[in-house]
Amino acid sequence: MKVHLLALAHFKDSLSRAQIVKALKVSRNSVNKWVKTFLKKVWKDLKRNPAQVDQPTSLKDNENNSTSL
Repeated sequence: MKVHLLALAHFKDSLSRAQIVKALKVSRNSVNKWVKTFLKKVWKDLKRNPAQVDQPTSLKDNENNSTSL
């Protein structure tokens, strides 16, 4: 797996950038650049198409269970 994808996966799992640097043994500048690029793309996609943003699966499951009671 490519290192930048691992870094983004760690970021998505709420690791700090400093923790990602230590875990993957890459430079802080690289992690910052990858995260910045990722966040820009996410915000751009959200602004362009907010209707396609989906709820987390756990929320959907809870809603389905509460309506069937």
